[in-house]
Amino acid sequence: MSFYILPEAKRLSIPANFDLDKLIEDYPPDFKYTKDFFYYLAHLIHEVCLWNDEIRDMEYVPLSATKLQSLNHDYYRRHLDYLIKQGFLKEDTSYQPKNYCKGFKLLPPYAECEVRHIEISDKKLIKKLTKWNNTNEGTKEKYRHLYNSFMDKRLVIDRDAAIQYSKLVYEMDSDNGLENAMKKHNLRLIKIDKFHYHNRGFKQDKWGRIHTNLTGMDRALRNFISYDGNRIVEIDMPNSQPLLSILPLMENYPDININHFHNNHNTIMLVDSDDIADDMEIYKYIGLVLNGRFYPYLIDKYNELEQGVYFNMDDPDEVKKKAVKDMVFGTFFSENDKPFYGKEALYKLFPRVFEAFEKVKAWQHNKLAVTLQGIEAEIVLDTACKNIAGEYPDSKLWSIHDSISTIEGKEEIVIKYLSDAIEQRIGLVPPLKTKIWCPENLEIKMAA
Repeated sequence: MSFYILPEAKRLSIPANFDLDKLIEDYPPDFKYTKDFFYYLAHLIHEVCLWNDEIRDMEYVPLSATKLQSLNHDYYRRHLDYLIKQGFLKEDTSYQPKNYCKGFKLLPPYAECEVRHIEISDKKLIKKLTKWNNTNEGTKEKYRHLYNSFMDKRLVIDRDAAIQYSKLVYEMDSDNGLENAMKKHNLRLIKIDKFHYHNRGFKQDKWGRIHTNLTGMDRALRNFISYDGNRIVEIDMPNSQPLLSILPLMENYPDININHFHNNHNTIMLVDSDDIADDMEIYKYIGLVLNGRFYPYLIDKYNELEQGVYFNMDDPDEVKKKAVKDMVFGTFFSENDKPFYGKEALYKLFPRVFEAFEKVKAWQHNKLAVTLQGIEAEIVLDTACKNIAGEYPDSKLWSIHDSISTIEGKEEIVIKYLSDAIEQRIGLVPPLKTKIWCPENLEIKMAA
């Protein structure tokens, strides 16, 4: 098993205190070496553990000997051995099953320091790394309008301000004793650098979602992004995963009829009817979701059912909302028989709703997640963005999973087409939310 972050061919991140020139001067390698390959190994081991969720908490980073050999056929292992001998790396020498990749980790003082970025110049290495690009050609052609918007060099980040903000967050996290504060800071710095130097990927996963530098960017850092001097407005669906879950829910209960709801001045109301009494729990769930009230409702109910267990009512709103979102997502996407905090309370509130979701996941625990992401892609990418691009070919659009962003002043176009796409698929439209990307949104205020 191996994990790779695909680097921009020339620009690599390494520990700031890694002085390769001095190391080579003090301890000259006794083999044909290339400095850039040393830098690449330092980059790979340092950066991959920051990006990859599967190994972020692993002690050693597994590296593929086959891939490293393809980059430096004769001497890749000697480069690794040299860095191990000089106290930069340590290799996992414990027994590993056949075909399992060897693991390596950075040693102190290199493991916990800020990153710096360098540019390599080895043409052969750059050429090989360039082949590992982070853009899928088929996706690029299918979503050409979105691709062009993402790759437009007028889409920029205020690099200096974003770095200053990341340092402020790091200082606050460190003062509060937050675990991995430096790793989180380094990952933010890497994201900022990639965006600033236009090292941008554009790939669609097998479930339909498109992944770019924006989808992977911290929400706070997006406030430093603008387009050609214009602010950017994000339009998204409120409580999108519960909203999209209405469709598999109604498939499981075919008697549920969305026409029992009607939109009254942006408030979606349930029409009184004698034939819905037995299904009131399901209609209540749908109504809360359609009105964007699902998470506030859960916050109140969790406080009643399990007071102080997951959050306190005097916690900031964002803390409470994150807690209930984590509970809902964990219940949606975990295996049916796996305990998850808050799951029991959700089943008390909406037993038939979550029984239906259990049926969806009965044979494949990620089936609900896959289904919802497919619906999301159909609404956002294949309907709303496609229709906007057809009617407004000069528009600028940036999708971030369940949202679409555009230049300030053009948001009404996105609201119309995204609303139409949701109504076409679900039958009713919840009130959409808009948010302008700007530093004034930041919880941590920066000095002027």
